[in-house]
This record gives sequence, structure tokens and C-alpha cells, in this order.
Amino acid sequence: MKRLASEHGFSILEVMFGAAVFTLGMLGVAGLLTSAIRGAAFSADLSEANELAAGKLEELLMAPYDPLDDPAARLDDDDADGTAGLADDTGVTADGVEPGVGRNGTYTVLWNVADSAPVPNMKTIRVFVTWSVKGEARRISFTTYRAEVM
Repeated sequence: MKRLASEHGFSILEVMFGAAVFTLGMLGVAGLLTSAIRGAAFSADLSEANELAAGKLEELLMAPYDPLDDPAARLDDDDADGTAGLADDTGVTADGVEPGVGRNGTYTVLWNVADSAPVPNMKTIRVFVTWSVKGEARRISFTTYRAEVM
């Protein structure tokens, strides 16, 4: 058969090359989408941890300064470890622990209080929020100070 000059079309090689280019482009888009989803999940976790830490700080700042005024008050250096407990005391020796909080109970909120730090009649409060993502431990901490109002 003779090919007419008015007949136009693609050869099988051109179609295969076009399909390969399209496939590579879609693989790149899929990689970007996966990365965006991972970033959004990390951002959501970090935002919730920040909210939990800020909420606990607010609660502790509203507690009575002297635990003798209110025995249920949480603003006390229960284990008397002072400023040493502020550094990295995130285990069971923390002054306060609330496990299983937040969405799906994945966060643990811990806090430590140091009396007379950095100066007398002042308390240093540090709140830690810990959680795990695919077996990898994550943690943030906030620190604030509270002076005794006389």
C-alpha cells in the first residue's frame, strides 16, 4: 500500500517515547505528593505538641505558688532535685506526668519545677511533651519563670 501525503500519525516508537516521558513525570509528582503528606503530618504533630505544652504551662502558672496553700497544686519540686531536674528529667522522676494525652493518646506531658531558681522567691518551670513517630522519639520543651507575688 502506498502512503498518501495527507495521512499523518504517530509511529509506535513516538508513542512509546511519549508514554515513557509521561510515566517519569507522574513518578516525580507522586514523590512530591508523598513528601508533602509527610511534612503535613509532622507539622500537625508539632502543632499539637506545642498546644499541649502551652496549655500545661498556663495551668501551672495559674496554680498556687505555695503548695501548702493547696495540697493538690502541681507547682512544686516533688523530688527536690532543683535545677538538675530541669535539664532532662523526662522519666518517672519528673515532678509531674500526664501520659496518653492529645489525639489518639500519643503524647506524654511532663513537667519539672525548680524552687528558688534562678533567684530566691522564684520558680523555674519546664514542660516537656514527648511522642513517637514510627518508633522515633520526638520531644519539645518550654521553659518559663514565676515569681512569688507578695
